[in-house]
Amino acid sequence: MELVTDSATNIVWDGPPGIYTLTVNVIDGNGCMSEQINKKVEILTPGELIFEAVMPSTTVCSDLAGGVKGSAPPHSESLFRVVYAGEKNLVSATFTLKNPEGKFVGLNGAALPDQAHPEVTVENKNEDKSIEIAVSDGWENTGESNVQFTVTLISARTTDNAVIITEPGTDVVRNITVLPKPVIEF
Repeated sequence: MELVTDSATNIVWDGPPGIYTLTVNVIDGNGCMSEQINKKVEILTPGELIFEAVMPSTTVCSDLAGGVKGSAPPHSESLFRVVYAGEKNLVSATFTLKNPEGKFVGLNGAALPDQAHPEVTVENKNEDKSIEIAVSDGWENTGESNVQFTVTLISARTTDNAVIITEPGTDVVRNITVLPKPVIEF
């Protein structure tokens, strides 16, 4: 960083996380220089970790009784892509998946045995800055209204073993809405 002529500036950080020393001094209108001031700063995350906007929440058909698919082939999964704007590539992404009853479930929709630690981790199949998460659409909705599963991105690990935590207020939640089964009456 070089000469700044305003009273404030933004520093865009694209380096690795860690503790750094920021050194500042000023030159006033008379050309007089101040003493240097050093401030330690901690960089927690080197970039944004979010769900990619082009892969939004999904709406799927309910399965039928006995696990029979409730939609015409080809049957699908709900796909979501995690993207990272930092310097390093992603190794894995960690998220939670909550069913309509408030229970945490795995990618296949089965309740997780340890509800106190419900995180699910998906490994990156490529060495890049995105990870695709495929969630089963195999749920039966026996009610009369839509039900919703919630996918929440928690963190990711990069190739240098740094853990990047998502920031509140960013695009880290996706929903899977399961429609009720159509009813035929005679």
